[in-house]
Amino acid sequence: MTSTHLKSVLTPDNRFEILVDQRSEAKGSLLEDFEPPVNPPKEVEDPDDKRPEDWDEREKVPDPNAVKPEDWDEDAPRQIPDPDAKKPVGWLDDEPKLVPDATAERPKDWDDDMDGDWEPPLVNNPKCDAVGCGEWKPPMIDNPRYKGKWRAPLIDNPNYKGKWKPRKIPNPNFFEDLNPFRMTAIVSPQFCFTMG
Repeated sequence: MTSTHLKSVLTPDNRFEILVDQRSEAKGSLLEDFEPPVNPPKEVEDPDDKRPEDWDEREKVPDPNAVKPEDWDEDAPRQIPDPDAKKPVGWLDDEPKLVPDATAERPKDWDDDMDGDWEPPLVNNPKCDAVGCGEWKPPMIDNPRYKGKWRAPLIDNPNYKGKWKPRKIPNPNFFEDLNPFRMTAIVSPQFCFTMG
């Protein structure tokens, strides 16, 4: 005989208790605390109700009287070259960053007619390791004058009406069972409703 791990107990005073391995996990009133509710709501949202076109749900709106400051430059870049940066002493301007690998060997099965002229792969130029080489550019830093696109500050919306909700109508499927403890017992390997 197998034992029931999950059990729901209903009592004549419309109380319920859910037991898991004989340990109480939830209890309360069938009429007030049970989820989903035993009785459907008396009213439901009207599925045919539509939000009015002039209904404004925005709590905040851009201030129509705000003016962009004259010194606000929307075209200023986010980053600029560091004006204080200096090219390191010994920088090799004319030295390429990549050079042919002097240790590479042409594959024995290389066919010029089929594969084209063989060229050794490029590797980092070891002469650049110490200081650097190629065209020197100052590093980029955050632009202290960058402000991005100007937007008017937000203010309370004088036309705000709150979040719209459909009106309530009587629930066509409403019923009220004031004695739900009398419901038909449901028994399964996982659930057991026991009437008092």
